[in-house]
Amino acid sequence: FFKQEMETIYKTIIFCYLLLKIGVCEGQSLCDTTISDTTAGVWVVTEIMPTCNITAEELEYRVNYDLLLKDFNIGNGTVFKILFYINCKGEDFNYRVLNSDNEKFNKMFIGSIQSNTEWTPAYIIRKNKQIPVDFGLVLEFKIINGKIVYLDKHHYFIKRENRGKE
Repeated sequence: FFKQEMETIYKTIIFCYLLLKIGVCEGQSLCDTTISDTTAGVWVVTEIMPTCNITAEELEYRVNYDLLLKDFNIGNGTVFKILFYINCKGEDFNYRVLNSDNEKFNKMFIGSIQSNTEWTPAYIIRKNKQIPVDFGLVLEFKIINGKIVYLDKHHYFIKRENRGKE
């Protein structure tokens, strides 16, 4: 049994690293509420990643609608990351923009992401049962031609053909 579980974990780690190429691929095994201390608890590799209720393109449209970049003096080519947590109930919290010191922009950008998205929790699978876990998520954006563009469109967001089925 232990060998089989280790093989599953090993395959999941390789899958996350090689196929998904993501920075964060782990979830907290304890089901916490929206606590600010997200370092507590045991962290495990998740088999089912969290997903957003809208497409990446819809998020880009909504964020660019909510924010006018000319108001913030942020130039083309600027890359920034947003870190937040999704608990086992799908509640998102503790948002931070990692590499921007423009507090006004950070506050408005976080507000736009929070108001336009809903998330499903991440899950681990144990004995063929899905167990929701807390999850730390990093999304990376870049300013291209005066617009905020999400750089990793195939992760976390629903596919357009699935819209309306959920």
